[in-house]
Amino acid sequence: APGFLDQPGVRELAAEGMAIGCHGMRHRSWRRLEEHALWEELVDARRLLEQVVERPVTEAACPFGLYDRRVLRSLHRCRYRRIYTSDRGTARSDDWMQARNSVRAGDGAGLVDHILSLESAPHNALRRRLKLAVKRWR
Repeated sequence: APGFLDQPGVRELAAEGMAIGCHGMRHRSWRRLEEHALWEELVDARRLLEQVVERPVTEAACPFGLYDRRVLRSLHRCRYRRIYTSDRGTARSDDWMQARNSVRAGDGAGLVDHILSLESAPHNALRRRLKLAVKRWR
């Protein structure tokens, strides 16, 4: 399909050293799925990717950045080593969950300053940590 890589394209990226992670089978919100469908997104999709790239796939990115406690438990059970979300902000390199920052056409030169400001002021950092804690526990 236009705009998507085929198997040889994914294999070539992996061979050049690109990290290949799972984003699910059908790009559905994992929060809304029943167990069998979540299994397809986390396990079956990873298995197919591993056949293509001929190495373990240990990272996943939550579609739409959406997750909850059940999804996080499932990702742990599936032994993913790193999870990417769309929570914006910074993350330590050894964190299991990594904030992902999308850059869009309308974003200006101040984007990096904005992302860094999410953590800089003490009240901003506390508010952000509370917001993320609520997301993880719902």
